[in-house]
Amino acid sequence: MDVIRLTNLYKNFPRFDQGAVQTGNHPVLTNFSLTLDRSKITVLIGRSGCGKTTLLHILAGLCSVDRGSIDPVDLSRRSGVVFQDHRLLPWATVEANLMLALHVRKDLSKQAKRDRVINVLGSLGLEKTLNSFPAELSGGMAQRVALGRALLLEPELFLLDEPFAALDAITRAEMQNLLLDLHISTPTTTLFVTHDLDEASLIADRILVMDQGRICSDIAVDLPHPRHSQDGTLRALKDRIEAALNNGTPKAPFIDTPLRSNQEQPYV
Repeated sequence: MDVIRLTNLYKNFPRFDQGAVQTGNHPVLTNFSLTLDRSKITVLIGRSGCGKTTLLHILAGLCSVDRGSIDPVDLSRRSGVVFQDHRLLPWATVEANLMLALHVRKDLSKQAKRDRVINVLGSLGLEKTLNSFPAELSGGMAQRVALGRALLLEPELFLLDEPFAALDAITRAEMQNLLLDLHISTPTTTLFVTHDLDEASLIADRILVMDQGRICSDIAVDLPHPRHSQDGTLRALKDRIEAALNNGTPKAPFIDTPLRSNQEQPYV
């Protein structure tokens, strides 16, 4: 998959009064167009209700558009999705949860599927959880299993909807580093939804600031990993994102320049 193109998307949700009578439509996306860069992590950030999760659900095939085109048309079948909650079946073991994700792979034998599950869990440091139930896992471990479930399908598009928002700060940082390690080993086109400025600046190759169903700022981030939130460069980047969220909407790309000793990194 070279690029993903969304062209002139429209999405409305019905609006109801207190008597459950439809009184009109609430526009969520209006004439929305976007091209996602291949093998890059694109972070979508915006206030609640701006349309970012709806956009991700459209790409995942969880809801349809009213008008517009998505190329490739079978994008949802090539996607892996991770949500804020792990959504593991509570009555099934980790192995059973992941095997269920491979149910659609009729070309793989049961043993081949199990081997793939074991390999993915090993890459996530979860090889000892094979026979555990979700209730026996910590929040971070459960989210790693959810990541593994998505990775099992070898997706061409990785969709993450605030996947670390419910985790404590230490576990969240560990999960961010894990995601970056996975991306370095297997670069995948990724759309990551978040509310968190630190998270956006630490992981993104590109940041899209969304407001009222439109992209109000598109910021290219050409910074190496690992990044440190207290670096002057990242502080300037976070200020830039915050300005866009507050309708500053700067248009020029953010370009890295070397930090100077004892000097605040300037805007560029």
